[in-house]
Amino acid sequence: MAEEIREGEPETDDRVFDEEEEAEPAFSYDENEVNLVASFKKHPDGQQALKRIGEKVVTDFDAAWEATEKFRKNMADIWKLFSGVLDPKAPPFEHMANAHVPILMENTIRMAYRQAYELFGNWTNVFGVTPIGPDDEKTAKLLSLHGNWQIRKRIKDFKRELGHRGLLIYDLFGDVTCHSYWDQQRKYNRHEILTANNFVCANTHVSTMPDYSDVSWLAKVIHMDPHELRKMKKAWEDVDTTLKHLPPEWDEGNIMSEMRAAVDKSIGIDSSAYQQGQYRILQYEGWLSLPPAAPAPANDNAEEEDEEPRDRYCKVILDYQTHTVLALQINERIDPFDKRRFDFETKQLEQYQAALQERQAFLQEQEQTRLSAVSLANSLDPASGGPAEAIMMARSVEEMPPPPEPPMPEWMKGNPMAQPRPPESVPERMFAHGVNIEPIQGIMGLGTGSIHAAQNKAANIALSMFIDQGTLANFRNFLARGELTLPKQFTLEPGKIHKIVGSTDLAKDLVPLDFGEANPQLVQLVEMLVRFGNTVTNTPEVLSGESGKSGETAQGLSARIEQATKMLSVPTGKYADFLTQVLENNARLNAIFLDDAEFFSVNNHDPQLGAMGRQMMSVGREMYDRLYDIEISADLKFTSTSQRISEADALVQMPNAVPAMGGNFAFLHSVISKSLEARNRYDLISLLGAPPQPPPAFGAPTSPPAPPPGMAPPGAPPGGSPPGNDNGAPPPQQQPPPPQAA
Repeated sequence: MAEEIREGEPETDDRVFDEEEEAEPAFSYDENEVNLVASFKKHPDGQQALKRIGEKVVTDFDAAWEATEKFRKNMADIWKLFSGVLDPKAPPFEHMANAHVPILMENTIRMAYRQAYELFGNWTNVFGVTPIGPDDEKTAKLLSLHGNWQIRKRIKDFKRELGHRGLLIYDLFGDVTCHSYWDQQRKYNRHEILTANNFVCANTHVSTMPDYSDVSWLAKVIHMDPHELRKMKKAWEDVDTTLKHLPPEWDEGNIMSEMRAAVDKSIGIDSSAYQQGQYRILQYEGWLSLPPAAPAPANDNAEEEDEEPRDRYCKVILDYQTHTVLALQINERIDPFDKRRFDFETKQLEQYQAALQERQAFLQEQEQTRLSAVSLANSLDPASGGPAEAIMMARSVEEMPPPPEPPMPEWMKGNPMAQPRPPESVPERMFAHGVNIEPIQGIMGLGTGSIHAAQNKAANIALSMFIDQGTLANFRNFLARGELTLPKQFTLEPGKIHKIVGSTDLAKDLVPLDFGEANPQLVQLVEMLVRFGNTVTNTPEVLSGESGKSGETAQGLSARIEQATKMLSVPTGKYADFLTQVLENNARLNAIFLDDAEFFSVNNHDPQLGAMGRQMMSVGREMYDRLYDIEISADLKFTSTSQRISEADALVQMPNAVPAMGGNFAFLHSVISKSLEARNRYDLISLLGAPPQPPPAFGAPTSPPAPPPGMAPPGAPPGGSPPGNDNGAPPPQQQPPPPQAA
């Protein structure tokens, strides 16, 4: 290293260098590292990259947080009207009435509870996994049982987060976000509902993707206690740097948002009394320009883009107070759809190469056999018939046709050395976005709560005016001459006479101030606004159990409920789409973090999966490493239980109207199972046995379903097995022939 010039020493060009300074090694890192901060800190280029990334994260977050300030304030105002805690009136109206009409709460609660019952009324079967192939039926059923058991028993807060809290935010504010992640402390998947108070994202003209894939970055605020940060020392870097600073107090550091203050006020909590707050950690996910992972090749054929920084989808964990990057990770994974293409092409290549090897082996064996026959003919006595026979054998071997040359797959494009293109990497997105009313521009959705809030304010003003006018009418005031003197003790008693000093004519000396009676039109205005609120969300009183009108039949009441619930199906279906994205994220987490074998116990009523009753089953992460498609079980018709039972029973009675269906035992098994499901009697479904195969054509009979285990089939002698068979099955001649389709 060159000697440094001491202070005051003149600069010369003929300085002596004792050692030649070693060149700084090129910056390189492993893209698959869980946390790149440790590798980046070891090199100056990496340190500069960390500083640049930290500044970008903080700048983007602050700009987005400031841009959504008005949105958060609107959320706080809506919550105040929802909870009924109103701000005191400003002078000169501080002593006037401040009444509240619960239009917002009534309609929102009525709608949210109705949707929750429709989507999650049966927590044992919230969703089902769709088979992806003809041989995937049993695996799909097993994953359905495990997934529903997982959100019901394993993930403790799933019911409150998605079943109640998410729905309330969705209906009230119109915009809801869910972050799915693996909780390292609790060792299971988590799904956290977020709002604008702890989530921001990049601005865009229009955002319609359910996983925020059309925005360049997003950020989540994580509030952590010191003991939670200490547990992350093994996964994060420089945690001690954050712990050196005390966490900000609750009323500092912008921790207390408008929404939190409004909620605390509605329930009577003063969070500022807690002196110690929580650390504010940012989880940032988005596209970042990273240095190349390895030095560029020295040859001239190296691509130019390998020498330049590349945009990668990364996840950054940053302490907002110190701007310290705690974790950096390239948040990408193999595209499952492209991996399926890669596996298919790899299988084609193996089959093509195997066919080529088979053909080559045949040709080699044919040539060796021919040469052996010729050699044998030359070694035999020419006077005998052996050489002729050997030559004939050689000719017969030559005339044997070889296997046809296999066709080359199209993706190889005539190149026998071609290899399948490696599967591409795509960003790992674990955020789900749901909106109630679609935004015409921008990202944030609109909820019915904003519409109800304006109606609620107008109703509150009208009711307050009615109360104020009634109060003034009941407590009259008077104008009197200054010379009048009233008794010091003015009490109202029956028959008592009050003497007024200084009055000559009371009718003229005392003039009452008449404000008039309360205007009934104000009450009519309140009633009209309530009706408007019911119309906005189409949640009339009939949904909350209102009795039918005078002379209204049960069928008319059902028709009125059906018309009212039609408008609820669309927003509930949109929330079901949001829930579908969350459940798909849960499956991806299982494919990464689930154990090799996780055991769970459920009441299994499907005879195809095993014995009846409670059964222990197991799944592993390999079973989730697949194309995962789910379907929400709710039909979103908002029908009552009695109506569902009636519709299911009507299908059971259909063979009576169509005799040709009487012998279709597969149809009978299915409709009877649905009828029992409508009654929530899953324990009786297993007694029907395994479903038989459907007939090959309409009208063709099917074999009767197999009896439950332990029950003798029809025709068997009592107390034993049927004649001619020891395993309890009927003789072959007594069984009807199986259908051709089977």
